Amino acid sequence: MHLNRGPDDRKDFFLQNQFTHLGVPSCPSWIISWAFFRTGDHAIVICMRKSLIAVSVLMGGFVIFGCTGGDRSGLKVEDEARAALQDLTTGGGDSARSLAGLSVAVLHQGEVQFEATFGRASIDPVGENDRALTPDSLMRVASISKMLSAIVVMQLVEEGRLDLDSDVSGFLGWELRNQHYPDRVVTLRQLLSHTSSIRDAGESYIIRYPRALAEVFEPADPDFGDRFQVDEEGVDRGPGAFFEYANLNYGVVATILETVTGLRFDQLMQQRFFGPLGLPGGFNVAAFSQPEQSGLATLYRRRDQEEIWHPEGPWVAQVDDLSEGIAAALPDGADYRPGTNGAQFSPQGGARLSLRGLETLAKLLLGDGRVGDVRLLAPESMTELRRPAWIYDADAANIEGYDGTLHIYATGPRIITGTTEGDRLFAGDTRRWIGHFGEAYGLLAGVWVHPESGDGVVFAVTGTAFDPYALDDGRSALVPIEAKILEQLGKLLDVPTYPTATRSATE
Repeated sequence: MHLNRGPDDRKDFFLQNQFTHLGVPSCPSWIISWAFFRTGDHAIVICMRKSLIAVSVLMGGFVIFGCTGGDRSGLKVEDEARAALQDLTTGGGDSARSLAGLSVAVLHQGEVQFEATFGRASIDPVGENDRALTPDSLMRVASISKMLSAIVVMQLVEEGRLDLDSDVSGFLGWELRNQHYPDRVVTLRQLLSHTSSIRDAGESYIIRYPRALAEVFEPADPDFGDRFQVDEEGVDRGPGAFFEYANLNYGVVATILETVTGLRFDQLMQQRFFGPLGLPGGFNVAAFSQPEQSGLATLYRRRDQEEIWHPEGPWVAQVDDLSEGIAAALPDGADYRPGTNGAQFSPQGGARLSLRGLETLAKLLLGDGRVGDVRLLAPESMTELRRPAWIYDADAANIEGYDGTLHIYATGPRIITGTTEGDRLFAGDTRRWIGHFGEAYGLLAGVWVHPESGDGVVFAVTGTAFDPYALDDGRSALVPIEAKILEQLGKLLDVPTYPTATRSATE
């Protein structure tokens, strides 16, 4: 391994002994984990853990967190990766190839061994609102949000309040059926794995107050004809048989969660996920504290409203632009009853998490439902969460698109199987990774873990100057910029890496 993890000794030595020349106060490593001080224009954080020393420097929008120790070869690999990631962010000096911001982390044996952020959380040519992206900047993490809903579903399954394989009509209080398959029930497992036969019908999964979710499943709805799968060329596309990624599945899940608990979806997620883990953020920006709102990272593209890219043009804010104010999840004075429409809180993609929050999610997946002293799920529930709910069958033609790059979907997470070059995080790496991609409003992100080794990778691009799918050939799980990022993170885990790769824009 190239990462320096420090020898497994517990000698009590002092930060001052290691960094006297930096003026750090004397603190035994077994008493405190972090020391923080400023020198000139730098903010430096030093972490002591056993014999491991981590130094962070914040300067000019470039934040680095690296692990140092006795293995100088490991330091060199980290430095090379960090320099390459900085080069990706700046486009190698070509603004037309640049990124608004980039956050990355690498985990081994369930712990973070490397993290770094580059670029800006807020881009302001005048400079008044210009802010560097940091590990604590809150980002809209798109479809990674879906795993949070799945985790809370499993909590309620543990409590006996939900069942993965029962007809969800009983939880909703109204009948949910695909009219083309009236004898088949729709289950939570199907909703979580995109096998319910529900379709998005464009962007009609965005359902705002005062509409009720039930209305979009009624014949009077203008998109009702496209709301469900129907047999094509003899292929069974009914509930449980066919995979089609649909955000609306999670609007139904959120509504079920509200109905069963009596809480609004955003409040429920605070109570059961963000709160217990001590994480800032959530699904309702209007309810954030002032520091949380001030710490939001804006997502960007260099693309106009007609979806035409202008790589040499200005950055165009897509979401969480503080200069435009904070959007409320519900209108002032709204008389909303939980269980009416959980979709309005964007359960499919509206969670705001920082890099540190994404790292915590990775730790939860690696820790069998536990992070530190906090257990959110029993190990048996984590096993159920990872259980394949859909498996690609070429003979049954049980998926449309993806060109063989998707083979297994679990009960919430996606599984990268490693069985083909198109379904791998790293070329030549045949391991099975569990996690989720996120793509929306300029964000390109992923949280992926390999439970057997405790390895994990986290990345989040907060905007590209260029069309990230311009070179997409649809033959891989990754888009080109993701492949370049993972090429560097893979070096830190000693795994082979893609020279080029692409992913379809569906998640």
